[in-house]
Amino acid sequence: MKMPNSRQISEEQEDVYEEAPMDGSVIVIGPPGTGKTVIAFLRAQALSRRKKSPQVLMYNKVLQKYTENAGSEDGISSNTLLSWAYSWWKAHEIKSFSESADRVYLDCPYDEKEEAKALGARWDPSRRKWYVDGQTVKANTDEFSRWLDSVPPKLADYQYDWEAMLEAAAERGAMNDWGHLIIDEAQDFPNEMFHFLRYVARRVDNGGLTILADENQRLQEDNSNIEQIHKGLGIKLDDTSRSFKLTENFRNTRQIAELASTFYVGLSSGQPSLPKRQGSKPELVKAGSLVAQVEYIVRILSNRAIGEVGVFTQNDSMRKRFYDLLRHRLQGQYDVQTYSSRDEVNHGAERLVFDRSGMLTVINRHSCKGLEFDMVFIPELQTMNIDGSDLDVFRMNMYVMCSRARESLYLLYTSTTENELEVLQYLPNEQSGLLEFKNV
Repeated sequence: MKMPNSRQISEEQEDVYEEAPMDGSVIVIGPPGTGKTVIAFLRAQALSRRKKSPQVLMYNKVLQKYTENAGSEDGISSNTLLSWAYSWWKAHEIKSFSESADRVYLDCPYDEKEEAKALGARWDPSRRKWYVDGQTVKANTDEFSRWLDSVPPKLADYQYDWEAMLEAAAERGAMNDWGHLIIDEAQDFPNEMFHFLRYVARRVDNGGLTILADENQRLQEDNSNIEQIHKGLGIKLDDTSRSFKLTENFRNTRQIAELASTFYVGLSSGQPSLPKRQGSKPELVKAGSLVAQVEYIVRILSNRAIGEVGVFTQNDSMRKRFYDLLRHRLQGQYDVQTYSSRDEVNHGAERLVFDRSGMLTVINRHSCKGLEFDMVFIPELQTMNIDGSDLDVFRMNMYVMCSRARESLYLLYTSTTENELEVLQYLPNEQSGLLEFKNV
């Protein structure tokens, strides 16, 4: 991640990282390209100078890897919030469980397994642990308490039960300070998390919170909107002493920003002001096949100055196919990398390289939040799921993906007929002048 120098900081950014209160809770709202992640690390630097022990946290591993260099010189750590929460919870040895969980795993010694089985426990050979459901634990809490582990209760994988965590924390005595947590892309988390953080922050001496969010970039049903975040943190919507807005777009060209704005769904985070920097029109490319799209990407990259490139696919199988094809076709020109949560050994986030020209990154669109590239390709548009009853989901996805591009943007789809595909109905038409239409 590229940090700006002091001359590149805008007045509204400077107001946030220098003037915002250093204690309690602060929320920063900003659309794509306005520098929320930059503010996160500038804020961390300012807090660090005041000995506030800041930690920058985010939702996914890819964004954490992308930003890891931003605070390295100042000794500022970044992490995923779930990893931080796991470590903080474990340090307090809080034993808890989620009543709605299908599986609550038990730390049951071998010589006590018969007792566990008698209470309804079953064996999971893949985890090599005994487990029961949450309701069974609730009905026999005294018996199971000795086997409960000190880990945050979960509703599902990568989804903590924040309500259960709040209940367990309420029964806890003294808790450790966490310094000042700075949470980027905070709209990705459920609103129950903000209630938990606010409760604990009020019980410790040093428990500050800086939240950066944009509800127009919510991609999941359990994400939070701005009103919910304000309520969870106990900040009034009109409290300008603790709620700040960013409006200047530093990332995109004007042409890319104009296209992205057509997918804006009108939520309170607002749109950034249109940038002055000019560039080429984004392209909408009709191809006869997925392979033809790959060949077009290769042709574009062969005729342009080498930069940093992102390819955002619609699902994991498509990610793998584009990765394999592009890696083969671009040997000697680009280093092609990918990330897969299903294959952390070979394609884990820790292997990714950012901020280096000549790198092409193929990722599932759900992993692109917060990133930026010189060129962005969004292939196989016709495979995007468009729910006529909730077009906002489609628009938010397009808004997030398009706004990742600094200089050039390409939307590609496969069609072998003259009939108009459904996805084209929701894109600007040729008369809008916002897209250059091409057939390959």
